[in-house]
Amino acid sequence: MAALNDIFRLKNLESSIYNDSIEVFSIPRTLAQRGFLNITEASINQTMCSVLDTDELGNDKDSKEFLLRFNEKEFRKIIRNWVYKMPQAFSTIAGYSFLDIANIESRYTKTVELLIAFLCINDLKALSASFGVDIDGSPNGGDFDCIANFQNTLYHFEVKSGNIQNVSEKDFENFLLRHEFLSPTASFMFLDYEGRDDKLDSVARKFIGQTVNGFQIPNIKKVYKNNSTNKLYLINNDVILIDLSNKGNVLDNLRFAMQYVHKYDAFTKHSVSQLIKPEHLGYNSKTI
Repeated sequence: MAALNDIFRLKNLESSIYNDSIEVFSIPRTLAQRGFLNITEASINQTMCSVLDTDELGNDKDSKEFLLRFNEKEFRKIIRNWVYKMPQAFSTIAGYSFLDIANIESRYTKTVELLIAFLCINDLKALSASFGVDIDGSPNGGDFDCIANFQNTLYHFEVKSGNIQNVSEKDFENFLLRHEFLSPTASFMFLDYEGRDDKLDSVARKFIGQTVNGFQIPNIKKVYKNNSTNKLYLINNDVILIDLSNKGNVLDNLRFAMQYVHKYDAFTKHSVSQLIKPEHLGYNSKTI
């Protein structure tokens, strides 16, 4: 069973539809149909959601509620600061208690990956999504942080959080290799860090000169709208870097990036259609 079914339990008809969709269109099934082998995915048990304790009244803390809060930058910042400052056993933070703090740093990373998969299904209505996906033969043996299936089009998401200085050019190179290996509709890298506006410009430039799909990256375009605080960096038309430092709501940034990809695809199809005549397809036509 797909890992996200642990979040979307059978509480109502809509959840039932989600469960069926996640299973039938699961990422392992979809990748197998594309010829990939030995596909595995991470488990909820590897995230912070699996070690949530009951609240002061003895009520179970809901994983979905936790993830909805985890979407917000300020909440992630509180949790991240606690995680990386050696928490004590059974510590309570931001109203949440955790039964087990073993491997808490790894759990935090996996929770960020789970968040992307959760948002893809819960808010963008993807057919399925998974996180921590391992595929036989993937470059450098690395896993895919998140893969989502939107009506049989795959999107790949990678997340880097914490100190921006720890993200190396090798990380970017491996990200591009995974993109080439998977051949999704688009690959997104989220950078979730503490920084000032435009600090990411110098980081994005590290992609210049690298190769994706046989073409060298000549420059980087920063894309934004004057009435929005969201911005993204075009590494290639199907490879996008997303800056979470200015506006850390993951869902808002995810929507902004997805809208750009869809607008680009629609514009490309329109442009190509102007070059194709019915005669090219074996038909006759006349201008009237």
